[in-house]
Amino acid sequence: MVSLRAAATAHRHFPQLRVLSRACNARHTLRLMDLGVQAVASDTYLSALEMAECVGVALGSAPAAIRAEVERFREHDQRNLRRLHGLHHDERRMLAAARAAVLEMEAVFGGREHRPPAGRDD
Repeated sequence: MVSLRAAATAHRHFPQLRVLSRACNARHTLRLMDLGVQAVASDTYLSALEMAECVGVALGSAPAAIRAEVERFREHDQRNLRRLHGLHHDERRMLAAARAAVLEMEAVFGGREHRPPAGRDD
């Protein structure tokens, strides 16, 4: 990927340069982090969070409550990404950590089901 080559070249020639990049998926993000990229934005991650917020509001949840849940999810997910960063070169350990992260997220966010406000039939 061009972004990986560009980040590696920038780091090699300008080690003090602050590099920011886009990533197409979690593995790409982890590889960019390996190269010292300080800020990585996923092509789809932020739009997915925004859509989650829109869906929650459309289903009748309070906008402030949904915003808080989406932010809580984002913080939790970013912590998990940092955990996986140290493990992603060991496929077995990374998969085990990723499975544990999914279970942890299910425990934190699971069990919530949408209940429409009184008077609505959705």
